[in-house]
Amino acid sequence: MFGLKLKEIKWNIPNVLSMYRLCMFPIVLVFITFKLETCFVVFFSINLITDIADGFIARRFNMQTKEGAILDSLADIGSYLLAIAGICMFHFYLFTDYGVWLITFVIIYLATMVVPQIRFGRPSAGLHLYSAKIAGYFQGIFLFVLFTYQMVPAIFYAAMLIGYYSEIEGLIINSISKGPILNAKSIFHYFKNKSTL
Repeated sequence: MFGLKLKEIKWNIPNVLSMYRLCMFPIVLVFITFKLETCFVVFFSINLITDIADGFIARRFNMQTKEGAILDSLADIGSYLLAIAGICMFHFYLFTDYGVWLITFVIIYLATMVVPQIRFGRPSAGLHLYSAKIAGYFQGIFLFVLFTYQMVPAIFYAAMLIGYYSEIEGLIINSISKGPILNAKSIFHYFKNKSTL
């Protein structure tokens, strides 16, 4: 799946952290299912921290690999799904008060999965856009504040707007590229280096 084979993964610290997030997915989902909000908040927050840590360590110590990029993207997808499930269970009012914003984001996000599935036979994983990193930080801050404190509209709107841009940028790249792209960085980087990507 996604061109990823477990036996080919180099088990360095960033990849172990990404795999931890993947392995925690069903456990955190159980916390949501049984409405164990405190457990959900603690372990979801740990997932957010390990997401930041694996990217930083990979870049800082030159541990970036193709398999690691895909593994990290899969873990990110899991985190998105957990965030949506957590909001549905513990803060459902967001869908009534800010439903258009959330549903629009989900539709665009799903499009970024469906388009490469149709074009390349697999969902997109590993674009690692700069905009996605920035959006991830804002979304992580929003979710952490939401689940540990309360809804802060200003952070929500910032996270959504940056998220829209990031997902649309990824959707454009997946719509015009000739094949799956890893580490595209940005649409400008793609056009500048598309002959080598």
